[in-house]
Amino acid sequence: MRPFIRFSVFALLLFTIPAFAQTYTPKTIRIDAPDSVDKTEALRIANLPSSRPLTKDQIEAALGRLSDTGMFADLSYTVDGNALTIKLTPSAASQLQPVVFANFVWWQPAELESLIEQRVPAYHGKLPAAGTLTQQVEDALVALLHDKGVDARIEARETGMGAASVTLSIASPRVLVGKVDIANSLPALEKHIAGFTISLEGEDFDLGVATKSIHDSVSDIYQNNGYLDITVAAPTYGAPQKQADHYSVDLTDSVNPGPIYHVAQITIQAAPPVSEADLAKAAAIKAGDPASPLAQRVAAGEMQKAYSEAGYLAADAHFAISKDSNAHTVSYAVTTQPGEVFRLAGVDASTLPPGNQAAFKQAFHVAPGTVADHTLLLAVHQALLDAHIGLTTIQMRSDNQAHTVVYVLKPR
Repeated sequence: MRPFIRFSVFALLLFTIPAFAQTYTPKTIRIDAPDSVDKTEALRIANLPSSRPLTKDQIEAALGRLSDTGMFADLSYTVDGNALTIKLTPSAASQLQPVVFANFVWWQPAELESLIEQRVPAYHGKLPAAGTLTQQVEDALVALLHDKGVDARIEARETGMGAASVTLSIASPRVLVGKVDIANSLPALEKHIAGFTISLEGEDFDLGVATKSIHDSVSDIYQNNGYLDITVAAPTYGAPQKQADHYSVDLTDSVNPGPIYHVAQITIQAAPPVSEADLAKAAAIKAGDPASPLAQRVAAGEMQKAYSEAGYLAADAHFAISKDSNAHTVSYAVTTQPGEVFRLAGVDASTLPPGNQAAFKQAFHVAPGTVADHTLLLAVHQALLDAHIGLTTIQMRSDNQAHTVVYVLKPR
């Protein structure tokens, strides 16, 4: 749908324009717009000759062509004896955005940009999400692919949040990821790398998505084994291979693992009621271990679990990390904050059959206000067994303001 077009006409020097209702001959045509608007291209789209008679319908048709680009929220024009001035207000929702080419694997991105600019002079790497300019670029891509023997359908979509972009992709035929090869992988990690690459093969090819997936996943595998300085190159892709109903594209990437880091030391500041020895046992990290971010996150969770089993359900274990890039070591300093102890508010058995509700009430003898430690959950389980209640799901609903918990029982 076109944006609303506001027409504003001021007929000045009327003695030089005796019949404006029929024709008007401007000496020049100007575009009044912010610097972000390509005024030369706007004039080309308007396609109005100067120094020739124009009708009102011709001028309004020109504004319609500008509106169809999808780039403007408001359009108007004024006339006087010297010029026809077209005022353009860009739409905030239709601003030009950087273009991302998802799966046009017959070309490298820079090469494709150049080919499009040759066919669509107004294109300079940015597009609105919709409009005639975007359609022109889509048509150019269809033509370029046709030259390669590919009859394609192109889609444009707005992607990203904040720094948005317009992603252009081949919707059909499908372009899929073929084989993925990660060069320079360490023998000890090849099994993990192979598991990831196999999961990527056969997915819809999107260069941006594949690049991020490879970088993030491969980095995680290496870093979680102590290679904290790993670098992952941008993947390269081979020529598309025609299959029965799609094209497949092989991806190749390489990594530089860097040195392995080890734990130099871990110091733990415990807070009652859990001791430093118990937290160290829960963390299971010792000097000499590979410095693994995954092991550190697991340790934090196990330390918090040690507190939650004592009723401190909002406990936090914070790791301060010191990395020595020369010695290739990492030191951890852990501080703990137990927070408030949580207590039982009650047990909600309302979804159980009435007979089971009565049986559980008779079997469960823990009073409200009891500390919500690990023995409380055991008591709920024992009451279910004593009441001969079958398979039941136990969910804990906590109130962080009141520091209370409610156990919710639901039949499976």
